[in-house]
Amino acid sequence: MREFFRTYGLILLLVAVGFYIAVQYMAPLPPRSMKLATGVAGGVYADIGERYRKILGDEGITLELVPTEGTAANLALLTDPKGEVDAALIQGGVGSADLQPDLRDLGSLFLEPVWVFSREGSRVRRLTDLADQRIAIGQPGSGTQIVARQLLSASGVGPGEAELVEVGGDQAAAQLETGDVDAAFFVSARISPLLARLAANHDLVLMDFDRAPAFRYALPFLSVVTLPAGTIDLPRDLPRNDITMVAPAAQLVIRKELHPALVHLLLDATAKVHRSRQDFAPEGRFPSATLVDYPLNSDAARFLEKGPSFFYRYLPFWAAVWADRLLILLVPILTLMIPLFRLGPPLYRWQIQRKLFKRYRQLRRIEMAARAEGADREALSGELDRLQQELSGLKIPLAYAEDLYHLRQHISWVRARML
Repeated sequence: MREFFRTYGLILLLVAVGFYIAVQYMAPLPPRSMKLATGVAGGVYADIGERYRKILGDEGITLELVPTEGTAANLALLTDPKGEVDAALIQGGVGSADLQPDLRDLGSLFLEPVWVFSREGSRVRRLTDLADQRIAIGQPGSGTQIVARQLLSASGVGPGEAELVEVGGDQAAAQLETGDVDAAFFVSARISPLLARLAANHDLVLMDFDRAPAFRYALPFLSVVTLPAGTIDLPRDLPRNDITMVAPAAQLVIRKELHPALVHLLLDATAKVHRSRQDFAPEGRFPSATLVDYPLNSDAARFLEKGPSFFYRYLPFWAAVWADRLLILLVPILTLMIPLFRLGPPLYRWQIQRKLFKRYRQLRRIEMAARAEGADREALSGELDRLQQELSGLKIPLAYAEDLYHLRQHISWVRARML
């Protein structure tokens, strides 16, 4: 057993050393916290951030929500070299891979239609009619303002051709209702109470984008959606007709160096939050690998196509993290173990036979000495007796007993030649 443990203990020691070296090159465990840039307090992005925070909190990860003025501010934080945030909710069409090459997309999450209300008496029916009008285009840094400027520019309403007022939300709605502005842009994935109130106001008109496909051609990040008649208020038949709108898609964007385990956790959160039916998308439409502005994270591409990986599907989060890490180690460890354990049997056999070879050297020396003229045969016979005695106490595995008995026969043969 001593030879067995000496042989295979050495192999296990080498494997342990290889395991230790491999661990040094393994990715570290994921951090216990991360930051997500959301948006204005009380908005859709803030609400989604709260839902993400609960899901990640259940897995032991603290998600710190960073409120901002909107998409532009989120993007600025995400690209800040100081690393203020790890991920952000971003409205489509705001950034690009050329401008922010270090960002990766986890997929689109939901559509955000552009709602354009105008005063009934302004005779505005298309965006081109907004020239020379006062237009509320959203707060500075908001996605609403960015897409409003893009739509106006595509419609030929350039800088200086209309008075652009940088207000949004409740303030924009109030100015529209009082007539301080002639039109106002809103971007919302939900039919909020504010939008329902504006739709019910007989002094206001919700614009129909009858040239929506043309806008989509000019601005490829847009999708075309329809608000069916009666959707806002069925008893009052609001709106009275189907309304065609254009819609960018909200996305979850991360720094490309974000830990893969946290990527899996965020992907799981997006699936739980956004897979159900939405106001402008059927169940299962989102999250999606389409309508993204940045290269799709490799883990996200696999997740959106095939779902969670085996470990993350069947194991708790931290157990899956460790299983994933051990799987990474498995290949180099097996590469080391297979040749070492194949070396084990011959090495063990050599350990056993080495004991017999040592006695054979003694036996050969005695034989050669006995052949010399004037050899002290009595002394040499005593050496043979001692050698025979050593063999009686030598422990040899049964598999090698034949070699032991051969040695004994050879001792007897040398003894007979000495007589």
